[in-house]
Amino acid sequence: EETKAAAMEKITAALQKKLGNPIKAALFSAREMQKIIEQRPAGFGDEKELYKYDVIFLLDPLHARDAVKHIKAREGVDAVYEGPKAVYMRRLISCLTKSYLSKIVETPIYQDITIRNWNTTQKLGELLRGGA
Repeated sequence: EETKAAAMEKITAALQKKLGNPIKAALFSAREMQKIIEQRPAGFGDEKELYKYDVIFLLDPLHARDAVKHIKAREGVDAVYEGPKAVYMRRLISCLTKSYLSKIVETPIYQDITIRNWNTTQKLGELLRGGA
């Protein structure tokens, strides 16, 4: 059985060969993805008419407790929550241009994260469980 580390090495080597540049990839097992989905903050994803919801996936060895130190939240606009292998961010739709999410590209953790919206995260979890 191939370990996660060995699989990551193969994936990143193949991507680097194909793209010609060093690249980092995120690899989550079905169990890890399910945990990220199930352990979301209470109410996260429930008010889609008011908020945009994003999941900031953390590449090893970055931990949520360290990542949140670099992710700023604008009071009244953004909310940031720690989770397992991820940080959850909720943004008020009426104030999206004021959100600090776009500032994440300026942080030292940017190279160690990948961001997906909540709908995509749920779909990825479904695909990993063998759904359509």
